[in-house]
Amino acid sequence: MNAAESYIKIRQDIVRLLVDERKAQKLTQETLAKRLTIQRSNLARFERGEQNPSLDFLTSQVSPPPSLRLEAGDLLVSVGVQAPTEIAA
Repeated sequence: MNAAESYIKIRQDIVRLLVDERKAQKLTQETLAKRLTIQRSNLARFERGEQNPSLDFLTSQVSPPPSLRLEAGDLLVSVGVQAPTEIAA
């Protein structure tokens, strides 16, 4: 898998995790779209894989205040990206 394919796969995996969490919290697409300040139709396209959100957009949604109860580090680890470790001074 080349870098471009890896980038796309990471975005798709993060979207899948967001969909799973949205459903686990019993949120409608409309409710989550309002929290994300995007159109419900855009969220639906993300979820169906018809449109890929940027990683900047995705990571902004797990920064405080989070739209869902997901931590950025947990998202990265769950899609196979090593989370940064604390550097001792």
